[in-house]
Amino acid sequence: MAGFSILKHNRRSNDISLLAEYLRDYPDRYPGNVEGLIERSIEWHRENPIVVEQERIQISDDAEAVLPPIPLPDDPNISFLKDVKAIRTEGKKMYHCIAGYSQNAIQGEVYLFHVDLDGDEASVMVDRNGKVLQSKGPCNAQNKASKWGALVLGEWGKSLMQIPTLDKPDALEGEF
Repeated sequence: MAGFSILKHNRRSNDISLLAEYLRDYPDRYPGNVEGLIERSIEWHRENPIVVEQERIQISDDAEAVLPPIPLPDDPNISFLKDVKAIRTEGKKMYHCIAGYSQNAIQGEVYLFHVDLDGDEASVMVDRNGKVLQSKGPCNAQNKASKWGALVLGEWGKSLMQIPTLDKPDALEGEF
């Protein structure tokens, strides 16, 4: 039971960290209570789905993401986000900051995908080592598409692990 307790504690810590990041995005000073800050932050995120990170990145919409060195998944439910415009559109549509990884995609450090499954949608990020780093639905939620996308693209990514390269970086950290 001690292992379950630690897992439960880690999950709570992750939730608190996500909440702190979400509140930190809110650009204005707020002198009220936490509940009011949460309400304002939610409203601000709904009105401004492009997170500050995205706005800082000055990359042309036409800049292309590097294609993986293996064939893309052959599944009509999975789409490769082929350029910065597609990546930014994904971020706006999904209300998360995937566009903050545009530079990584055009440098070939990550491969970004959109997943549609039975009415659910998700964005998935796979690093050049083949590891699924993130798989999130709208507003960073978990749903059927995010879980399925992580499984399918995780299997696809195993082929990337077979390719030797000299400069494979460590996994990127963060959330969409």
